[in-house]
Amino acid sequence: MSSMFKLPNLFDYADANLTLEEPPSERGFKGRWVKTAQINQNWALAALGYTKFQRSIIERARLPLHLELSNTTFRVRTQGFRSFHTSYPLDGREISYPRRDGRPGSCRARVLAYTNVSLTLSLDWDQPYGGTNIQTYKLQTSNTDAPEAEYLLIENRIRVRAKDPEDGLSEEVVSHVKFKRLKCK
Repeated sequence: MSSMFKLPNLFDYADANLTLEEPPSERGFKGRWVKTAQINQNWALAALGYTKFQRSIIERARLPLHLELSNTTFRVRTQGFRSFHTSYPLDGREISYPRRDGRPGSCRARVLAYTNVSLTLSLDWDQPYGGTNIQTYKLQTSNTDAPEAEYLLIENRIRVRAKDPEDGLSEEVVSHVKFKRLKCK
């Protein structure tokens, strides 16, 4: 990637009137979210070795993401063609689970930092296409009188390991995915 080319960033320009202040309710992350936009997700998926066909399916997917933040745990759940449920302890303990992409090996993850409006995870997984990801979840609202945050932005900072361990990690690929809270009826 050329240093002269600045990657677009949903966190920079998602909506000029959005804030990252404390959400007005304790509900925070809890709820169902659906993807509304993405930037550079295709690059990130290509770095992870997905085919063009696989990337197009993932980019078009609008499956709900279920989140919950308690006093001790951050829970993430999806349903659909690739369902998963993962609970991350907030005390920073590392957990291990099978890779979500169906490839052999495992993923190790831990919470690096969290507040009521943001949470950062560190993920590390084995070959094939082993690598690391610093994943940040951020809540936003467009109306300070809103009872809860309306938007969730997820930033992924991915580095993939070379097949030869001496070659180290690839250049960082940054992707952003924007979600909107689904209203409960």
